[in-house]
Amino acid sequence: EDPSSSRSLMPSSVSKLEETMTPAVAAALVIESLELNPLESIEGMAKCYDGIVAAGVALLEISVSDPTMTPSSETSGGSHVTRSEIMAALAPLLITSLEQPSGDVIISLAKMRRMCGTPRYQRRFVQRVAPALIRPPRGAMWCLRHQNDMEPILA
Repeated sequence: EDPSSSRSLMPSSVSKLEETMTPAVAAALVIESLELNPLESIEGMAKCYDGIVAAGVALLEISVSDPTMTPSSETSGGSHVTRSEIMAALAPLLITSLEQPSGDVIISLAKMRRMCGTPRYQRRFVQRVAPALIRPPRGAMWCLRHQNDMEPILA
């Protein structure tokens, strides 16, 4: 195909990157693309905000009440939920709130996180992507509510 014909289809403000794609450039593009829409990062994520924050608060409460509890351990009283139960409770929320393309973005981000070599880099990936991905409904990124909810979101 003629390269000039493909250029005519692109807007004049968009051009091909002249440098090779490095992990740092790829990460910057992910963050920038999540920040493009001022209302929500990807379609449907604003509907999930309260549920994700509530799950994060529950995870933080588990770690405060019993810091020795492992994610797979069960409690005898049954009054405490496990980390895996909380995470499993998020699945229906995400499935019912997100359209297929939005879900595909979440799956791709999870795959990118797994590509991080160590748990430390996985945490750093989450710390950088989560603020742009999970934002309050009709709220600006880093608004007061968003700042207050960051600890549960990162949990």
